Amino acid sequence: VSRVTKQDFLTAKSAIKPLLDRAGLDSGWTAGGAGSFDPAHPYGGGGRETSGDIDIMIDPQDLQQQFPPDLEAYNTASSKPLGAKAMANTLADHAKKSRLELSASKWALATYMTNNGFPTDPGTLTVEYKSQGKSFSIDLIVRPKSSWELHAHDFSTDPRSEEHTSELQSQSTISYAVFCL
Repeated sequence: VSRVTKQDFLTAKSAIKPLLDRAGLDSGWTAGGAGSFDPAHPYGGGGRETSGDIDIMIDPQDLQQQFPPDLEAYNTASSKPLGAKAMANTLADHAKKSRLELSASKWALATYMTNNGFPTDPGTLTVEYKSQGKSFSIDLIVRPKSSWELHAHDFSTDPRSEEHTSELQSQSTISYAVFCL
């Protein structure tokens, strides 16, 4: 698995975002490692040139609206299908039913991605993306939109040049050194 560069990020986004848009899913994009390409991010990697993966955030309500849970199909495809009694018990418990429905919608999304040329693990929602002889992971993260801003950094809207980022890094290092004195 290769490290993800800024160009890899933009290439993957241009390939996958239209597919998500066609499915009616809004998506939040970030370099993995909690925004490691963004030095201003509270958990950022301080100006790294590469990242371990790409994270795509999808709102659970949008997911279930666009990929309504088909519990029977999901259960049939499951490696550990529920029997009739276990299914009835799960459906009778609101929290368990909600988790099962979300899992069924995630499975449907993974199937959609795989059927459209992006093999996706239905258990982890990880896409093994290949481009220009490189292979890297893209994680589809189901998370409410209200938390996307804490994790998001989108290169396509980043006006800063690499030189500017490097300059900011140098200034931060100098400022920290002065603070320590």
